[in-house]
This record gives sequence, structure tokens and C-alpha cells, in this order.
Amino acid sequence: MSRPDYRGSKGSYYKDHKPITHDEYCTDPHLLRRYWSRSLVGYDRFSLAEPNAGHVAAAELQKSGRLRAGDTGVSCITQNVDGLHQAAGMGGVVNLHGLGHDVRCMSCGTVSSRRAYHRRLAASNPSLFAHLSSLPESPELRPDGDADLDEIDVSELSISPCDKAGCGGLLKPDVVFFGAQVPKSTVELCYEACNSAGALLVAGSSLTVYSSFRFVRRFLEDGKKVMVVNVGETRADGMEGVEKVEANVTDVFRELAKR
Repeated sequence: MSRPDYRGSKGSYYKDHKPITHDEYCTDPHLLRRYWSRSLVGYDRFSLAEPNAGHVAAAELQKSGRLRAGDTGVSCITQNVDGLHQAAGMGGVVNLHGLGHDVRCMSCGTVSSRRAYHRRLAASNPSLFAHLSSLPESPELRPDGDADLDEIDVSELSISPCDKAGCGGLLKPDVVFFGAQVPKSTVELCYEACNSAGALLVAGSSLTVYSSFRFVRRFLEDGKKVMVVNVGETRADGMEGVEKVEANVTDVFRELAKR
């Protein structure tokens, strides 16, 4: 199965599917329960996503030496949180916005399996989980791994805390929610990768979010070339030093790998 996106012309964001923000997750108990009830349905389907031909072709380009890591060992910076680049066999990947298959305690920082956390939630909420599992139709899947369940009463959902001894903190998917900042250490690593790289290829991104667009600016400030492959407008269109290819990323990467 494929993963839905946010920013494409048919993406979730433009259907008014606004994801939960960092502040809402931390301060609104209702939205917190709503998020996890929807995730109990959506994440199992989300986690079944497999690398597409574009991911595989990118991995082939890396193995051939055409797509190389610099001194930092970084060859790919991705905004996606699905881990599909790594699943396709790519190395040197930085997950700029985190990895959705993990959860992190907001108190002690412990990282653990999201699937294991879902099992704990299901065990703590057997009646609700049985109801969610018996839904006759599969609800619409959202890009952040949850599903459209607006009619479900989640007021009694029990949120399982961190189970590390003496902690009991709030667990959160190990991703950068809207309204939060990318960790400084991650940004610095990406800037170091930009400094050691000869050119930048932007694949399948509108660059609407500044967390990724800043790296395009860094390359251009250093007088390096940037190529953007995307269907539709991007934030870098028309900038001096940027070459734009209006094409499907998978088609382009497959052809490059073939050559």
C-alpha cells in the first residue's frame, strides 16, 4: 500500500485534515484521546506501507556510487517519518521530522516501539478497542498514521504512561508535530552534510515547510547547484541557481538508475 501525503494537490492538508499540533497534544486531554483512538485504527494500516519503485531506485543509485554521502555520512535528508528509505536499503538517512514507528517519553526521553505501546493501549481499553476493531468499513487513512473517527466517543480512553520505573511521563510519537521545532542537533548535522556535499537534489517536496527549505537556501548561499524534481509548484521555483524538473519522482529515479 502507499502512504497518503499532506501537501500534494490531492493531499490531506488541502482536504482540511489538519493534524494535531504539539501544543494540543500536550495540553488538550480530549484531543490527546482522540489522537490515540484514531491511531489504534490507522497505524496498523500505515505501518504496512512498503517502499515504492522510487525508494528502490534511490537505493540503487546510492549503491552504484552516483548518490554519495559526504564527510558526515549523510546522503539523504527526508521529511517523511515512515522509514521507507531505510526499508529500501538506503544508508546515511536523516529523518528530519523523526520516525513514526517509535514513541518517546516527554519526561525521561526513553524511546520505545510504537507497536508495543499500541498493545498497551488496547489492553488498557478493551471495550473501546473491541469497538474500533469491529467497525464495518475502513475509515479514511491520514498521513500521520491515524484515521478519520470523528463520531467515536473517546472520553473514557485511558492513556498509558511511560512504564520506565519511577517515570510515568506522557508518551508521544517520536516525530516533530506541527508547531514544534526540529532538534538543534539534527539541524546541525544536516547543515554539516550540506557543507560537504557538491549539489542538492530535492525530490517530491513543495518545500513549503521551512525546516527543509533552509537547506536549499544554504546550498544557494554557497554557490552550489540545486535541482528540484516535483509535480506542482515549490517554494524554490524561480530562484537563481535552482533547476526545476516538472516530473514524477519515481519515473525520474527509475530512469536515472537504469542509466
